[in-house]
Amino acid sequence: MNRDRLRCFASRGFDFFLLATLFTAPTQWACKTASGFHLSLADATLALAGVFWFASLLLKRGGDAPAAASEGGRVPFLPPWPFLFFAASALFGSLMTLTYYYYYDNPEKKRRLNYNILGIGDPASGKGALVRIAELLTEPIVQADQLANDAINAWKEEQRSKGSNKDKSPKPKGVVRLHGARTSNNVFINDLVNAWTEV
Repeated sequence: MNRDRLRCFASRGFDFFLLATLFTAPTQWACKTASGFHLSLADATLALAGVFWFASLLLKRGGDAPAAASEGGRVPFLPPWPFLFFAASALFGSLMTLTYYYYYDNPEKKRRLNYNILGIGDPASGKGALVRIAELLTEPIVQADQLANDAINAWKEEQRSKGSNKDKSPKPKGVVRLHGARTSNNVFINDLVNAWTEV
């Protein structure tokens, strides 16, 4: 079996197990061993998809490197679409604000999932494509944050108009979830305190 066939096999294996993960994740099928280890079917299929994906990258890099070197070009090790896939998954998960998860470590405890996605790549490698995806997926959060920011701005304007009067209205506790890189610590901590929901 030559390198081209191995690369095709790895690529198809990644596609198969990735689709299997998308189908098995909502089912929550899982098994628990006597030692307390918890393993879901989606974990296994996602791990196999990662193995096939990494193998296809290695085979593609090894097969295209001589041709690219002869042309004086560079072979990108990581195509942009896997980064976009995982980053978009994190954005989808951020919209699941009332969803809880149970992990194999102390599975009786109800937890929330926090996402941390780092996109590291060469310049002009396609990382900027995430901007449009983020704008589309975070639109509900942006609209909700705008309502809270409008209420806070209206309250500030009201306080300025009242001057030094003591009968000032309390500050509205709006939930703001998106913060820029230059947000002050005071604003960020206040928004964390206000970010709770009654269900």
